[in-house]
Amino acid sequence: MVKNGLKKQEEWHLIDLARNKSDEQAFAEIFARYKGYVFHLVLQMIRDHDIAEDLLIEIFTKAFSKLHTFQPRSSFSSWLATIAKNHTLDYLRKKRPKKVSLDAALDTDDDAPFLELKDENPIAIDQMIIKERNNKLRRIVETLKPKYRTLIELRYYQELSYDEIAQKLNIPLGTVKAQLFRARDLLSQIVKSNTELK
Repeated sequence: MVKNGLKKQEEWHLIDLARNKSDEQAFAEIFARYKGYVFHLVLQMIRDHDIAEDLLIEIFTKAFSKLHTFQPRSSFSSWLATIAKNHTLDYLRKKRPKKVSLDAALDTDDDAPFLELKDENPIAIDQMIIKERNNKLRRIVETLKPKYRTLIELRYYQELSYDEIAQKLNIPLGTVKAQLFRARDLLSQIVKSNTELK
């Protein structure tokens, strides 16, 4: 009983550090503790390992952006599971392709990746707009810290898998995932405050 209480107290300390002090190590620790649990939930619903990996990052990005709404009387794992299930159900309803539209991501509050712009039959003016917005997004990516910029570049522009990134950078897979969702969160905040991209 005491052990469980200590675990809860430690969990709350991490959540407090993450949401009130934006402590990167706390984010990474929470991710490390719950990534397996969330991945298993998503994989049961999706049955596709690669898509589940992408959704895992999106789910933690969304959860961390909503940490301020988490209440102590709730179970953190249940709260996280609800976000995971809802996000996965949204994905299944939309049947999104792997490359998500930049326009769709910027025009909604969705937390989907927004680093690739796709249009099957764009007219000339649309192509110009697409190119200009992608150029602006590239410039925003350049403002991130080098470690985050590198992860965004490798994952979304070079389209490497998480495993390939881990091998290329010689860092643990969990670190790749934790830092990537932090990079996306930072990028999302910048994009949302950038009126030129709206």
